[in-house]
Amino acid sequence: MDTLTTLRRPNRTGGEFLLIDAATAHTLLDVAETTHDVVAVRNDIRLAHETLHSMNRYLGTLDMDASLRAVIEMSRDRLERRLSSMQRRFAAT
Repeated sequence: MDTLTTLRRPNRTGGEFLLIDAATAHTLLDVAETTHDVVAVRNDIRLAHETLHSMNRYLGTLDMDASLRAVIEMSRDRLERRLSSMQRRFAAT
């Protein structure tokens, strides 16, 4: 196993964790969309926003293969769009 492969293995694990974290954030937003509890909605949006922040930070530091990075970036972009939409909707109420 070469050095680059050895270095990328922990980064792949980190990337996979980001995908799990993003899936959790999407689930929180699903719950926020179905509840009428304003406090719960704010909390779910805040937690999803923290995930987005983490994804952006770690995407800038993790060296991983391009295919994994592309999947993470797509998930991040979807999360960013959902958060933006929900924040606009929530601000309008």
